[in-house]
Amino acid sequence: MAARNRQSDTALLSLRSAVILFLATLIGGLAGILTYWDQHSLAASVLAGGAAWGGSVALFQKLIGT
Repeated sequence: MAARNRQSDTALLSLRSAVILFLATLIGGLAGILTYWDQHSLAASVLAGGAAWGGSVALFQKLIGT
């Protein structure tokens, strides 16, 4: 039988990065939903959610230690 190439067992993202992105996505999504409920504008909700996501990534990167 031919030898199989073993893939390295490294993760695509570190646990810290995954937690930061998960929390930021949660907050950005909630901000977008709340904005849509208030203004009924898809464009405004996407902008608010994106801004909240970006701010959350920066905040959680500082808060969650390395």
